[in-house]
Formats: sequence, C-alpha cells, structure tokens
Amino acid sequence: MPLGSISQKISSTHEAPSRNGFTVPVSLQIGTRVICTTTLLDFGATTCFMDVLFGHTHSIPKVIKTKSILVEVIDGRPLLSGAIIEDTIPLELIMGSHREMTAFDLISSPRHPVIQALSWL
Repeated sequence: MPLGSISQKISSTHEAPSRNGFTVPVSLQIGTRVICTTTLLDFGATTCFMDVLFGHTHSIPKVIKTKSILVEVIDGRPLLSGAIIEDTIPLELIMGSHREMTAFDLISSPRHPVIQALSWL
C-alpha cells in the first residue's frame, strides 16, 4: 500500500490523536476467531506490544521468551512493568485492507490494548 494511502486511512479513521501516534480500529484473527479492538500506531516503537490483561481476557496463546527483554521508554527509563518475558503466538492483524502476521510482546498497557510499530511502512 503506498504511503499516501496509509496516511489517508490513518487520518480518516483515527479515533483520537496521541502524543506518539494515532489510535485506529483493527481486528486480530486467531484461527476462525476475530477480536475487534483498537491499536496505537506508535511511530517510535521498534516492536509490537499487547496488554497482558487484554491477552488473558481474550485467551490469546502466549509463549515464554527464552531471554527476557529490557525496554526503555522515550526518556531512557526502564518500562515500569519490568522486563518482557512473554509474547503472543503470531496473530493475523487486520487494519483496513492491510493484513500481516505479528507476534506481540506482552506488557502492562491498560490505556492501549495493542500497540503497533510502523515497521510495515
């Protein structure tokens, strides 16, 4: 999808601007089950994240990482929820006509259930 099309879709479908991105509707597909939610498109994120409680509530399968990952927030402080020790199995993320398989690192993020890095641009 050309960058202009993505920008148009983001600006025409975003629910609320954020300091670091936009919140847009997405669907997560696990087999035949579809979960509709929103994702924060985080222009500064280097990976995708999911709120651990959201994952638990929706029975999304998770995998223990072989090595924990320390994450720093924008000002260099460590993520308050600590090192990331789990991620989801790869899920199909659907945003408009865009589809991709994505595994999400599980963190505490009650404000945004899903945070999508813009690595696919």
